[in-house]
Amino acid sequence: MIFVVDACVAHAVGGLETTDPISKNCREILMEIFLKSHEIAISSKIIEEYNNDHTSNFFKEWYSDMVRKSCVKFLNKNNPELLNKIKRKICSSKNKDREAIYKIVIKDAHLLETALAADKFIISNDIKARKHIVQLIKNDNEKLGINLVIWVATEDILINWLKKGANNNKIPRRWNLAST
Repeated sequence: MIFVVDACVAHAVGGLETTDPISKNCREILMEIFLKSHEIAISSKIIEEYNNDHTSNFFKEWYSDMVRKSCVKFLNKNNPELLNKIKRKICSSKNKDREAIYKIVIKDAHLLETALAADKFIISNDIKARKHIVQLIKNDNEKLGINLVIWVATEDILINWLKKGANNNKIPRRWNLAST
């Protein structure tokens, strides 16, 4: 399985001493990805975010270990069709906040592009972006080409699913953005 890890997770993840639930869950998720030899997909934009978002020391070590283990795939896939669909859908929306929504969604479009080139899994804590992306997909017959995205790295169910090997056939329905 290939995951896209958002920079907000790289920033939030804490070391072994952390007691903060989000930091702890992020750490456990990343450790399960590492222990089960899953892979992560990155792009130049994701790397830029990792470098600019003050990633935690734990994440830097984890990422280096993933590189050493050859579990990092560089997928610099631009998807202008996806970006145009997002722009068209938001601009044609009757929502008075469409300009703000566009900024939120387009900020994370590179995660969607990379996930679509990999196994369509994103691990992120950005609930606001997820909310707007779900709205775009709910009202779209084409589903923007996104089949499955895991979001919100605060759920124990994600950790348990990873511990069991991240079986594609046992994915909770609520992780599928198209059915949310």
